[in-house]
Parts: sequence; structure tokens; C-alpha cells
Amino acid sequence: MEKIETRARALDSYEAIEKALREGGDITIEVHAFKGGEIIISGDESTKDRLPLKEVLALYKFLQEANVARGTMSIRLADNSQDRRSIDSVLDSIRKSYVSFSSIIFIDLEPNVQEYLKSQEKLSRFSQQTTLVNKSSKLSVYKAAAKSHLFKHALSYLENRFDRFFTYHSRPKRAEDFKTMPFELSTYPKTAIILQGPIAKADDFTLETVKMYKKSFPHTHIIVSTWEDENMSDIDALEKAGATVVRNKKPPFNGPSNVNFQLASTKGGIEEAKNLGATHIIKSRTDQRMYGTNLMPYLMSLVEKFPVAPGFKQKQRIVLSSFGVCKYAPYYFSDLFMFGHIDDMSAYWNIDYVSKDVKKEFFNPEVHLATWFLEKTGRELKWTIADSWKAYAEQTIVIDHTTLDLYWFKYDRWLVDRRRNYSETPELLQGALSFHEWFVLYSDLKNIKPLDRPVFFRGLSIK
Repeated sequence: MEKIETRARALDSYEAIEKALREGGDITIEVHAFKGGEIIISGDESTKDRLPLKEVLALYKFLQEANVARGTMSIRLADNSQDRRSIDSVLDSIRKSYVSFSSIIFIDLEPNVQEYLKSQEKLSRFSQQTTLVNKSSKLSVYKAAAKSHLFKHALSYLENRFDRFFTYHSRPKRAEDFKTMPFELSTYPKTAIILQGPIAKADDFTLETVKMYKKSFPHTHIIVSTWEDENMSDIDALEKAGATVVRNKKPPFNGPSNVNFQLASTKGGIEEAKNLGATHIIKSRTDQRMYGTNLMPYLMSLVEKFPVAPGFKQKQRIVLSSFGVCKYAPYYFSDLFMFGHIDDMSAYWNIDYVSKDVKKEFFNPEVHLATWFLEKTGRELKWTIADSWKAYAEQTIVIDHTTLDLYWFKYDRWLVDRRRNYSETPELLQGALSFHEWFVLYSDLKNIKPLDRPVFFRGLSIK
């Protein structure tokens, strides 16, 4: 990380600053105030070449407008600049520069200075996000920035090594760092979110998820449907955070891929949602989290605008996430995330436990549940990819998991889109079905030719 700081390798010229910004350097500019109100960066009073802050900001704006500023800029107020007059001068320089910061970080602040900056409402005019860090904070901005810089270099190395482009997505772990402002509605539907499964204790994942959902879904019941042998202190913490906790008895046989456990905890959650008066529910997991905003009105609008095709015993379409929905596997409805009318969701999950006689190599929980539901609604299954697509088009809606901003604390969690691979045969990866592809199926299914070759799935040859 390039850091402008006294007695450190200083960016003490416009050329050095421009080079760092063009190359994607994370620059921290140290601001000093001198007699007469002069605000400069880099060095102390003995610095020969003083760089006025307003001219550095003008350079930054020029590089932004030329679309070549790849680096980021943070501001550190020197000890001799932590008074109101100096702070006002710094803010005035930023205001007059019209620079658009994605974020501004003021670091190493005295407590009284931090409080003064918090009171400055005009900070929001300069930046989408302003971070204030005092001197006693446990957060080391320098270390965090250094790690970020090293990570960027690692990604650059991988891009050159494997001839691929890499991106990453950072999400807050804690609810206190999660900022959201959902729409205020005139009327709110009666909804619930069911988090089913064992409590995810690492990083307080389930607990922090509940706290976040109380922010992003303020008028929705949050139900954690877990097991009766969970630690009571964890259950108390969840209830204190605002969740309704259902403690289920585990089935004697977990089933292939723990499908019986999933059935038990999901059924328990749905029954509790009914007791709370919910008409629509999201079924999710205790080890998954949605960071998306205004999702409930979006989902409600979808099922209202896209009625289920006539002829099926189903009140509304079931909304699925593209994460896990496979367009080249028959009736492969992802059960990681589901949304729908509570009567339809109850029908979907009201199925007997899987017996021990089932052969695991020929059993898929997702297909088992989906086909049970489809037949229950009156669909005659043909076990072809074409008929599977027709089922998607007539009875479901598939939305992109990126709309949900869905994070799964399991498996290859570092991969934002773990099912996407541009070099493999799509059928081998079971090719995830996206929203725009679902919409093509919905709008123009007759114009899509079925596959002219079989797809091999779980030992079966499907046409």
C-alpha cells in the first residue's frame, strides 16, 4: 500500500500520486494544517515541496473524469490538524473539488474530533460511505488496506497466470456493519422467513442473520426452525434478537443428503408461520444469508404479475433461486431458497420421510420433492428436459441469486457464482437456469428446440 506519511516513503509529487492512482494503489493522504489556514499533504513543516490539498483533489477529479483513476483515497488528519478550523478547511476543500468518492475514511481521530465529524451532515454529500476511526479503535485501517492491496495483487497474479479475469464480493459479517433502508409501504403483507437447520455458530452466523433480517425485513416474522437439542443459550440469544424459535425432534433416519432432517425442520417452520398468520413465506437455511434489500415487495409483485398457468391445483407460482436450479437436469428445483403462498409451500413440503430402502446413487432430494409437488398439482410428468422446462415456465419463477445477494456459509463459499464455468460443457455442470432464461421459457417456449442428445444425470439417460 502506498502511504503518505511523515518519515515513510512519501508520495511527494503530483506525478507519484497520479501514477499510484492509475495503477490502482490504495493511497492514504496525510493532511497538515499550517498557520494561515494552508492545508497540504505529505510530510511535516520541514517538507520542501508542499502539495495543497485542493490541487491534489483537482488531480484526482481529472483522473476520475478521464476514467483512469483505479486507486482509492483515504484521509488521515495529522495531530496538528485535529481542530475544528482545520477540519472545516479540509471539508471545504473537498466540497469545492466536486470529487466523487465511493468512500472516505478519516483515521486516527481524537474522540472529540470524531464526534464533531459525526455531526457534519454534509459529509454524505461527498461520499456514499464515510468511515470514522479513532485512535483507540481495534480496527487497523492500515492493516486492512494492506491486506486489500495484497489481495488485489494476488488476483492480478492469478489473472496473468491462468488467463482469466477474477472478481470478488465483500459482505459484512455483523449486523452492526450492515446498513439498509427498505421502502416504507402503505400496507405490508403477512410474511415470514423460515431459517431451517442447525444453528450456525461460527461467527454467530445465524444470530447475526436474524439481526440483519430485523433491519431489512422489519415487518416480517423471522422463524428459526432448528432442533430440540440445541444449546439453550443460543436459542435465548436468537429470541432476544427478535426471532421465533421452533425446536423440532429429529427423525430417526436422516435420509440421503439429510433430506429427512430438512423435511422436519421445514415443516415445523411452516406450521409456526401459519400460527403467526403469515400468507407468504421465504424458506431459507440457517447457514445462508440474503443481503438484498426490498426483497419481500419484489417477490410479492412477481407472483402477482405472473399468475400460475391454468389447470393446476396451485394458488401462485413458487419462486426459486437460480443458485441450484439446473436447466439440464429434469425437474431440479432448488430448495436452498423458495418463496410462495403458504398453502403451496405447505403442499410442497408435506411429504413422507424417505426410507432406508432408497438407493442413494439414484436418489436426488431436489428432484424427489419437485416431482412430488408437480404431480400433486395435477401435472403428468414426461421425464424429458422439454417437459421440465415447461414446468418451470408454467408453475415457477426463477430469479437470479445475485438479486437476493445470497451468501452460503458452506462448501466453496469464496466463489460468488460457484456453478458458473465458461469452459466446461454446461450439461456436465447441470447449467444453472437464470431469470432471463426463465423468462425466455415463459414467453417463447414453443420456439426453443429440445436437446438432440441425451443428458446423463445420476446414472440416468434423460432426453
